[in-house]
Amino acid sequence: MTQERESGIAESSRYPFPERAGVKIGAYVEAIAGPPEIQLSADQRAEALSFEDNLTRSETLQIERRNDQGEVVEIVTAEGLEHIWKIKINLVELYVDYFLKDEGRKLLVDNLGLDPEVNDREAIISFLSSFDYSKVETQVVDKISGASSKYMGDQFTEAFRRRGFSDVRSIRNPTKIVVIKNPLNLAEKVEKLRALKRYHKIYRAELKKDGSDLSKAKLALLDIHALRTNEMIANLYPLFINFERQQQASGWRDQELFDVMKEGFFGIGIDETKTQTPTLRKLARLDRFKEGAGEALSSGNYGPISNEAVELSKRKKSASQVTEIPPLNQTLLAIAHRDGENTSEFSSSLYSELSNTLSPEGLSNLTKEVFVLKELIPTEVLGNGSLLSLVRRYGDESAAKLREIIVNIQMNASEIEGLWKKVLRRYELLSSTQTQYNTDSNETIEIDPETDATSVYSSDRNGRADDNKWQVIISPRVTIISVNSRKGTIFIPSGEIRKLGSTAPSGVIAISDHETMHILQHENKARIGLAITENIGTDRSSVNAEAGAIAWEREAKKRYLGQEAKVSKGLFRAVQERTKGRSFKACAKAFYDNYMEGIASPSEEKKMEGVKEAVKHTRRIFTGAGIFGNWSSYTTNSKPLAYIEQNLVAEELSNRGMSDLLAIGGVSLQTLAELNKVGLFDRSKAVLPEMRPSEIILEDVRVKILKTLTEHLSANL
Repeated sequence: MTQERESGIAESSRYPFPERAGVKIGAYVEAIAGPPEIQLSADQRAEALSFEDNLTRSETLQIERRNDQGEVVEIVTAEGLEHIWKIKINLVELYVDYFLKDEGRKLLVDNLGLDPEVNDREAIISFLSSFDYSKVETQVVDKISGASSKYMGDQFTEAFRRRGFSDVRSIRNPTKIVVIKNPLNLAEKVEKLRALKRYHKIYRAELKKDGSDLSKAKLALLDIHALRTNEMIANLYPLFINFERQQQASGWRDQELFDVMKEGFFGIGIDETKTQTPTLRKLARLDRFKEGAGEALSSGNYGPISNEAVELSKRKKSASQVTEIPPLNQTLLAIAHRDGENTSEFSSSLYSELSNTLSPEGLSNLTKEVFVLKELIPTEVLGNGSLLSLVRRYGDESAAKLREIIVNIQMNASEIEGLWKKVLRRYELLSSTQTQYNTDSNETIEIDPETDATSVYSSDRNGRADDNKWQVIISPRVTIISVNSRKGTIFIPSGEIRKLGSTAPSGVIAISDHETMHILQHENKARIGLAITENIGTDRSSVNAEAGAIAWEREAKKRYLGQEAKVSKGLFRAVQERTKGRSFKACAKAFYDNYMEGIASPSEEKKMEGVKEAVKHTRRIFTGAGIFGNWSSYTTNSKPLAYIEQNLVAEELSNRGMSDLLAIGGVSLQTLAELNKVGLFDRSKAVLPEMRPSEIILEDVRVKILKTLTEHLSANL
């Protein structure tokens, strides 16, 4: 696989790989800002878009390849990309150590029929690899997977704690297996993608013979499709490796199916050596093809990290401006009248009592905190004496206590679900297929809008709710809050407990803006006008997506909590360790060390929080076919570097007054540049709502703050 782009925009210096998405973005931005090089007539534009729609949605694509004599030597038939994209491969991740314990083994005995006498590691791996998962409900498998994932995280965290949060050398790396539940779909998908790739190649040669403007526009669109097709093929390789491992562990091989897959996944297989280094090396090359290549580690061998990312990692925090703090009485008055009406009886006596109770330094600190938190402080705390009670209780420490109470308010998965439903309802994006989380069964129930019939939400569902809108799903299977555009869902881990204003992980206020931006980005990509962007999206789009989401997140942190933006370096540090030949546990420690950086005398609770975050996020660089205990330097998933690289995109667009592009997801800046070059990109199509999610949920947040503040003072007075 090589990248084939005819744009001429900032050609890669890492051939045959592209450069990282955050490199040379200036050239792409200039191309987007500049006039199109090709001026298509209305009819030509319509024909080009019809051509692209056909590439996406046609049930049958057919093309003939002829020799120099005009004779037909090959007829290639393929399906449009969207039909192939819809083929879903279902998999389950299982952490083996859990099933060596009585609790985990009982789950397998009760639900999957494991022989109670089986307690050997290899026998359990063989059982899990050979089990026919179609025999049980998806929800049952999700619970088993989720329980094993939670056990892995808890065990690693506790082991690290026992070693003083400093030494991972004697900790055992987790053992994870990935089981492909429907391998026939995997074989079908790669076979159809290969046919489509062949179709693209022949059609491309025909278009290059014609130098007309229309053909150039079609060629640009074909390249976008070809690159996304290549990326989809590359994404399937780790699944094939997992299927090979699954077959080996089960002790049985479906040779006919295996032979079909080998034709689609040529050039790679499981290495017989213990380290599987050759296989991981090939997977790392595929990752460079998908995500881009950084600096050379040796001749022709590129690592995932660019010099630009290294320079970003040296920053302490983003530049900030000094804000003038008005007198406390003015801020209190502004809070009292914040909502346009006098919701709280303001009296100068409150300010007088605060001034008389505190020292000048204490009053100064309270003034700063009240000003910074002014949008979060409920008006009721002025009239019911809560603020005065806090000051009387804690004296000069009241400012710090006010912040501590507000920042550390916790919200569970159901509360967060309610806030997101409110946001989506306001944006008219909430699906009419309602969802309801059942805490007893740890399942999300779907309610049919027409019949009121209920069913359990299945993670194996292929596609969105019937109305194509968004749902909020609480699941035991997921480990992080995330958006899945294919399913039209925001996923929340069932065990999620998140603080209101924490910096890392980002609190409820900031994460509401972050993840909702991803939803709006997906809505905007559908407005670009291409069939491929309506659902699928184009290649290498993660950096642009994270740039927009993190920009909103940072602004929320600054606006509501006065928190300064920092460059997110945790996953960068973890990937750095991986490139040095470190296993999961060392990568997790690097994330943890970065997490704790700058925290003076952290409590054990904070340290435990740091380890949990490290485990949760570090596993992402071992997704796919990564091996937690492998000590080679090959990084098979460098996509998480987007969290640091996005700074380059956000800063470039901000400096040029083009931050509106951050609201478009599912595409890279390079793709937008190529579309603009041939006159097929209209920036005005991207829209953003008048109110941000954090503004929509603000009233609910204030109610939670008032309740917590009142309870805290009642308990302490």
